[in-house]
Amino acid sequence: MDLKINGVGFQGKKEILYGLTKAAQNAREYETNQTAYLASRIQMRKSEEQAYKKGMMNAYFDMATNDLDYIKVVKNLPAKDLKLIKKILAPFQTEHGTVEPMKIFTSTINDVVNASYTSKSVIRTLTAELLSKLKS
Repeated sequence: MDLKINGVGFQGKKEILYGLTKAAQNAREYETNQTAYLASRIQMRKSEEQAYKKGMMNAYFDMATNDLDYIKVVKNLPAKDLKLIKKILAPFQTEHGTVEPMKIFTSTINDVVNASYTSKSVIRTLTAELLSKLKS
């Protein structure tokens, strides 16, 4: 897919890393809001915002995994390219408790891949390898 954002065109590896990074940012915000909601004494209404973040993650994962170069890129992806995503997904402490964005990131990408690629075990396997690189 030839995608242009802010006048900059990119595809392949850049598009996949962009999609994964944006999904990681949404996962971080989703888990931060979820932790604050669970710790709240007043009943905060976050369901619409949570649904929006979850939808954004689904869209970015769909964009990244449907790229024609996904298999080639994920097979040869060096750890240095995943550094920013790992940093975004790292657990951190807030006033409401520990936030672990990797949980929602993992479950959402697995949901997208399993729904889209029921017959392509290669993509599911590569996604599992990608997740293990991000967790290490």
